[in-house]
Amino acid sequence: MLSFAPFRPLASGSLLLLVVVAAGCKPSTPASTGDAGVARDASVASAASASTAASVEAEARTLVESWVSAQNAAAFSKYEELYAPRFEGMRRSGEQVAKLDRARWMKERARMFKQKTTVSVKEITISPSHDGAEVRFVQTWSSDSYRDEGPKRMVLVRES
Repeated sequence: MLSFAPFRPLASGSLLLLVVVAAGCKPSTPASTGDAGVARDASVASAASASTAASVEAEARTLVESWVSAQNAAAFSKYEELYAPRFEGMRRSGEQVAKLDRARWMKERARMFKQKTTVSVKEITISPSHDGAEVRFVQTWSSDSYRDEGPKRMVLVRES
């Protein structure tokens, strides 16, 4: 399952922030098939690769939607479940940047979940990788006293 490194798996075999395992096979071409066999095997491998990428992209999109929904519903436990144990994050406030481990991130987020917030995302791009995906988007975050909009990058990894 994919999760963030930021997330954790939603279900076995999913991305944390996605963990989907795709097995690859080397194409085998019997000597008698010649170049036509190689071309056919390459096209099958290409189709399988595209299918895997589409699956990872769909899983990553679902994870981001769950992440947004958990925040908008003030469902801290669901939010926390999305994050991988080895998560590390960066909090930016103006010119200040702080690196946070999972425990510190969750402690800060637990405080934030005590107030009504609204989160939305747009301009989502997903780039599958060998062990997950990278997701980039523009996030809008607002509460009664604060509003911020800016780019966000999530690295999703598979965890078992």
